Amino acid sequence: MSDSTTSTCLGRFLRSLFPGRNPVARTSDRIEAAVLLLAIVVPLLALPIAAALGSDTYARESRAAELEASTRYESTAVLLTDAVLESPTMYAGGRQTVQVRAEWQRPDGSPGTGLVVAEAGLEKGSEVRVWLDESGERVQPPRTQAMAAWNAAAVAITAWLSVTLVCALSWWALHALLDRARRQRWQREWDELDREIHGL
Repeated sequence: MSDSTTSTCLGRFLRSLFPGRNPVARTSDRIEAAVLLLAIVVPLLALPIAAALGSDTYARESRAAELEASTRYESTAVLLTDAVLESPTMYAGGRQTVQVRAEWQRPDGSPGTGLVVAEAGLEKGSEVRVWLDESGERVQPPRTQAMAAWNAAAVAITAWLSVTLVCALSWWALHALLDRARRQRWQREWDELDREIHGL
């Protein structure tokens, strides 16, 4: 695209965005320009709000990750049955895994039992690593600070994109509505002109 073409397109865009005192600008053009300006400005104003939302999410997730890291610990569980591959539940590092009943020791010394994820083919008595909470119940591994940062970024980006999408769709809907009204008006004017020319 040449510089002159780029300048022409930019000029048209600016004229549509700021019709000003253009004598040929219609009321619908000014309404559309105002909404288009809002559709551009609102997402820009939403940037610091989305950033603040992401920051708040990170602080909350980071505190939760620290709490989980201090209250959860990794332990060893012993399989109570063979890990027979009947209905695989997931793939871990390219290996098929199944849920198997296992036993582990709680902090107070009492045994704890439940389902754990083990690699298919392990025999009864094999050991697997599990995460436990302070009461000795099996839980998910604690969240990491990297996960907290990722979740915060996802929240901020999703919030900003949602605002941007709503603004874009609002302008597009108004543009389509006004375009339809303008075409109908033009058709009526052409019909009236045709009747005047033919004396109808």
